[in-house]
Amino acid sequence: MSDSTNHVAAMDATPLGPPNWVSAALIVVGIAAVAAGLAVVPAEKILGTSTRLVFLHGAITWTGLVMTIIASIGGFVFLVRSLRGRDGEENGGGGYRTRRFLSLAVVFWVISLGLSFPVMYMTWGGVLWREPKLHMSVYIVSTLLVVWAIGLFVEREAWTAIGALIGAGVMVFLIAITPGAFHPENPIFGSDNLRFIGSFFALLGGLVALASGVALSNIGIGRGGDKGE
Repeated sequence: MSDSTNHVAAMDATPLGPPNWVSAALIVVGIAAVAAGLAVVPAEKILGTSTRLVFLHGAITWTGLVMTIIASIGGFVFLVRSLRGRDGEENGGGGYRTRRFLSLAVVFWVISLGLSFPVMYMTWGGVLWREPKLHMSVYIVSTLLVVWAIGLFVEREAWTAIGALIGAGVMVFLIAITPGAFHPENPIFGSDNLRFIGSFFALLGGLVALASGVALSNIGIGRGGDKGE
């Protein structure tokens, strides 16, 4: 085997991102934080222990928002580096990681939309079909699914990066024009109960850490920034 072949083989074995133990640590910490957050969510007078599902729904929605923003930032960086000729090895697998963050954004937004219905039943006694936030979630999920599917079938990292930017742009626009998108009278942050605030941040931080650990893992990523073969 020649020296050049050995050099390429060594490069292929070198992780593109953080070491796998970092991803594993994020996943473990994330799971622990979510479990702790669910355990300490205080019962509410009307909802009782069902408050856990309400808090989890809010944390999942925010995690979907965070994943979408991270995917758009990664997509922007990937496109800039690609235009400068810094792709593949020097781009650090950015295009594939953008796809992972975008995929996770889709997953969390879909789960959030699905949980909206039981949460509405618990808090309002039925589904409010004219609720602007419900419409907003439907539009965001639809947009993200379309751009994710296009990037998946085209199999070009640039398309995924562009799709992530479009998805984030549509999401921000819809949040900006939707009345009460962030609950003006926030029941969590407006509370004097530190367990309310702490448990929500534990859930949110845990989900973001868990998702980030999955996205940053080097498993399945080759040296060229694509799936290893």
